[in-house]
Amino acid sequence: MKSNPLYFALTLTCAAATQAAVANDGVTAPWKNLSGNVVYQPHENSTPRILEGADANAFSAIYTGGDINIAQSQGHFYCNEQTLPEGFDPNSATVSESFLFSNVGSFVSCEKTAVPLDGEHFHALDFPYYSDGKVIVTISGSLVEGADPATFTVLEQNQGKDKAHYFFNAGEDVVLPVKKSAKAFSPCYGWANVDGTLYYEGIRQPQADAATFRCFSFTTAADKHGFYSGGGKHLTRIPEDASLNKLKAIEESVFTDGKYVWFVSATGMLLEGLDAKRIKIDDVMGDKEITDGTITWQCPSMGITGEARCEKVIPDA
Repeated sequence: MKSNPLYFALTLTCAAATQAAVANDGVTAPWKNLSGNVVYQPHENSTPRILEGADANAFSAIYTGGDINIAQSQGHFYCNEQTLPEGFDPNSATVSESFLFSNVGSFVSCEKTAVPLDGEHFHALDFPYYSDGKVIVTISGSLVEGADPATFTVLEQNQGKDKAHYFFNAGEDVVLPVKKSAKAFSPCYGWANVDGTLYYEGIRQPQADAATFRCFSFTTAADKHGFYSGGGKHLTRIPEDASLNKLKAIEESVFTDGKYVWFVSATGMLLEGLDAKRIKIDDVMGDKEITDGTITWQCPSMGITGEARCEKVIPDA
């Protein structure tokens, strides 16, 4: 997806304001005049930040656009509350989402980017990656170390690969060598198969079986050993005679292979004794009641992590 940079200058008029609001001269939002001090305060509950050297009586907004806002005062130019480097030329500047490109450098949310970026060729890839054809960066402006822009592709959220590497970029960045293949699992978050080995957030998961691994939701996956939640946490077992190729979600948090039934959420349980071919599921004030007409399990929506969440209902005598 290519971005649509917005060009602006001191003479910017409302005709160019399809992506931003243009303010008149004076201290206007997201800036304020507090006791003669010009401050940046985009929200009422955010801490006011003083613009060093700004004069409330000689202040004008040039561009307001959310993450990036430009103003001038007393020969200084400001990006939000940051003073832009001397020599900044607003006629040279372009904005793309939270990125600012100018004759004095490139910025993300008004902070200098880790490496200079070429605004003319800068474009968004799938989240959270961007490229200018020379480097790959994330939405925070961090450099994806070692990434080859010519062969880089996004696998899933926070995961990418190029001709020789797998990348996970969220929190701790991870780079893994790739000899043959790297793939991610949709719609699961964080899981990848790199050369036949499973990883979660770039960390090897030796307990997980790549040959039988399947992904069901953003947080839930399974293999022949059992179900997993985010982080590779093993939730509950899967019997050896279960049919993994038939395993499916029949409702949120309720899974079956046609023989067994599981409740899988923050914790997981095999709901023993149920006839999978006859089960019926009801929502009772947000909790799930799972029954085959003879045996009933109640699975509350709230529970304590690590403890069994479902209870078998004993029918009245």
